Amino acid sequence: MMSSAAFAQPAPGWVDPPAKSARPDLKPETKAAPEPAPQAAAPAPEEEAAEPQVRSRPTRRARTASRPSRPAPEAAAQPMASTALPEGRLAESGAAAQALVLDYLESVSAPGAVMLGTAPRYYAPQVRFYGRVTGLPALLAEKRRFVQRWPERRYQPRPGATRTACSAALGLCRVETVIDYRAANPGRGLVSQGVMTAVFEVGFPGGRPVIVSETGRVVARAGDVS
Repeated sequence: MMSSAAFAQPAPGWVDPPAKSARPDLKPETKAAPEPAPQAAAPAPEEEAAEPQVRSRPTRRARTASRPSRPAPEAAAQPMASTALPEGRLAESGAAAQALVLDYLESVSAPGAVMLGTAPRYYAPQVRFYGRVTGLPALLAEKRRFVQRWPERRYQPRPGATRTACSAALGLCRVETVIDYRAANPGRGLVSQGVMTAVFEVGFPGGRPVIVSETGRVVARAGDVS
């Protein structure tokens, strides 16, 4: 268990922000030139067993001087706020957050119907999922696709590799772990296995622990067959 003093001021990048596409500066036109034909978008890669696919945004065309400007887009949705944690109960909150995450990872290894049936109780109504904010229905739809692609799954946290730290002011506990995973689709002859790190942030809206952020990355692959 990490001390609350070390966690009170989390370093920048504590939650990965959604990726933003860089835009080139627009320069005034000096000549009328034909607009190049847009290139076809590359097909999205197949979903990985341990890394949910984050779809990239298409690049917008530069606006011409005669075209009226569009209204600014609405601000991106944010995960639901959590309530502050009592200073004297950080250890208890950390234990509850860690138990929730380990229970969730156990459900990932269960049959598809069990995983999908229990998933709603682990998550907040809005979750920052691998860098983007999504509502619970969309998150469940993504997990349903994941289960269909990988009907056989085993996600095993390594003993002693789970660390938890809590912030009373933010009302969050951060749970990091290392997972040995194996996913298979016997009908298609697909197998994916390796080691990944996973980071969960657990909030306590209404006093109940729920996952408000989830991310991770594969650090080693072994025996991939496709």
